[in-house]
Amino acid sequence: MAWPEPPRSARSSNWGVALIASIAVLFVLVVAIVVVVGLRDSDGATPTGSPSTSSGPVDACLVGSWRQKDYQRDVVLGDTEVGKRENLGTVRMTGGGKKWVIDADGSAEENDDETRYSGRTADGRTVDAVFSGSTSWTLRTETAKVFYAGVDSSAQISIRVGGVQKGVIELEPNTDPQSYSCTGDVWRTTPSGSGSDFSTYERLS
Repeated sequence: MAWPEPPRSARSSNWGVALIASIAVLFVLVVAIVVVVGLRDSDGATPTGSPSTSSGPVDACLVGSWRQKDYQRDVVLGDTEVGKRENLGTVRMTGGGKKWVIDADGSAEENDDETRYSGRTADGRTVDAVFSGSTSWTLRTETAKVFYAGVDSSAQISIRVGGVQKGVIELEPNTDPQSYSCTGDVWRTTPSGSGSDFSTYERLS
């Protein structure tokens, strides 16, 4: 669920087990990355086309099972506690693995058990984010945007710097609207106001 923040409000349990007080601030990082937003194509191709119409709360082109093929987001880690301590600055995170199951009534499940993002600091150190858990959502689409309402979440992120684990962060569902487009069996989203952040999903069924 959560780095960048796709709208996330309520949730039954914190994104993960509260295993780290010292890294709680990374929540910001989580929100920035998790975010389910921002879809992109690993091969660099940008899906084009307009969202289809639907009589239900969510665009019919989004209904089905999906796996995140690509993800890219510039995450500002320098403002977090761990970022300040480790002098991480801003890291461009890339990766994939997140899964979505979206129903026609707008109910959706986001699974992060296979989500893996990574990047490098300006001085060459690796930063890895290993996700686990899932988040339940209620979605609706309007004017080529996806609006999220977080229902329940158990997602969390393990942060590693230079291969050394620095903490486990409980994620807070992010509910910011995301622009989206559908092209065949590809769904792509981008955070509002972002020109380089994206996430791309491929249909599983």
